[in-house]
Amino acid sequence: MAKKRADRKVLQEKRRAKRRFPFNSETRLSDLVKPECYDDIPDLVDSLRPYLQGEVRSCSVSRLYFDLDKIDGIHKSIYKKLAEFLVKVVAKGGLKTPLSVFFRYVASPEHCNLGISEQSLKALITRAMQEDY
Repeated sequence: MAKKRADRKVLQEKRRAKRRFPFNSETRLSDLVKPECYDDIPDLVDSLRPYLQGEVRSCSVSRLYFDLDKIDGIHKSIYKKLAEFLVKVVAKGGLKTPLSVFFRYVASPEHCNLGISEQSLKALITRAMQEDY
């Protein structure tokens, strides 16, 4: 009996998904940055800590779940803090993945509960980066 091969389109779609989403639910934020930028992660987490649910350990953060009542009306400051983190990391050349993967990571419901699409997040963070820098 001949071995059944997967359809070419199916294989292409799997490769595309793996390239676009090289993370899973257990991927930590530190897995997206190079070791020389690990010191920037606690700064980000400490600046977001008043808005986060529960206790978050800076060294192994994999989820940024916000208390939605606390951030009501101040989403812009959250995006500014993310933009500051990205400016520091990108200036050092510290991202292991493309910037679009970082936006997908933060926009995914398994890693953050802001409920925003990747494109909207990218636009808001880019605007915050341009305003400040």
